[in-house]
Amino acid sequence: MKLPLLLSAALLTAISAVPAVAQNQCMKSGGGPYTLEGQLGTGRFKDAAGRSETALILTLAKPVCMTGDEEEDRVKGSNKVHVFSGDENVHKRLQGLTGKQITVSGEPFGAHTAHHHAPIVFNATNVDTR
Repeated sequence: MKLPLLLSAALLTAISAVPAVAQNQCMKSGGGPYTLEGQLGTGRFKDAAGRSETALILTLAKPVCMTGDEEEDRVKGSNKVHVFSGDENVHKRLQGLTGKQITVSGEPFGAHTAHHHAPIVFNATNVDTR
C-alpha cells in the first residue's frame, strides 16, 4: 500500500513542477497555441511607403521571449506584442477591446515586414477579457 501512495506523491510533485518550467521557457515561432495576458492598445505607425496604419499592440506586465529557426524569430524579450487575427470575428472582437486587459491565445512569429510593429507578432485565435 505504501508504493501507490509514494507513486501518487511523486506524480503530484512532477505535475506541480510543470507550470513553473513552462513559465520560464520561451515561445517557439509558429508553435502554440500560447496564451498571453496584457492591456490591448492601438498604435499609429508608418509602413515602408510612409503610409499611416494602425496596429493592435498588447502590452505585457513582463517581457516574453521567443525562439525559432529564422533570425527574426529569436527575441530575447519584449513586453510589446503586435496582435492580429486571421479570423475576422476574432479580429473584430480585438478591435472592440482596446484599452482593456485581455487574454489571447494563438501562435507567435517574428516581425519580418514593415507592417509588423513589435518584435513578436501574434495571430490570435481566441480572446477573452479578464
